Amino acid sequence: MRVAAFVLSVACALVLGLFVSPRDASTAAPPVVQATPPAATARAMPRVATPLEFTLPSPCSLSEGGAAVRTGENGSLIHWIAECPGTDPADMSPLFASALAKQGWTTASVTPALASYRRGDLELLFEFTAPAQPATSYVWFGQRYWH
Repeated sequence: MRVAAFVLSVACALVLGLFVSPRDASTAAPPVVQATPPAATARAMPRVATPLEFTLPSPCSLSEGGAAVRTGENGSLIHWIAECPGTDPADMSPLFASALAKQGWTTASVTPALASYRRGDLELLFEFTAPAQPATSYVWFGQRYWH
């Protein structure tokens, strides 16, 4: 229970840090151009308890305390924390990539720590390793409409 609460707290802090972290203009990286820009007004996600059109790979499950949390403009992002007991942290990204490919999701972008996949008008966003934190068998992931 304490581990789940800690992981949830860290995930929330990381998400907030991405949006409010100060940046020095002299060292800031140039903006990344997306192939498909997001809609001007984000569409609200429906109220759901589990991800839409996506099944977690075995042996993963939503973690205790990993209930759906609605964030973003107009509740446009729903995020969860999943735990994959017994999975080597280095295998987390490939495990999800394989499961998503079998379910018809297309890779939008992948780095060692972050990945996004799309199918239809849904997008799944994954954070496998939090900045400055050791890798774990937990993953933060969110789902939103991408257009």
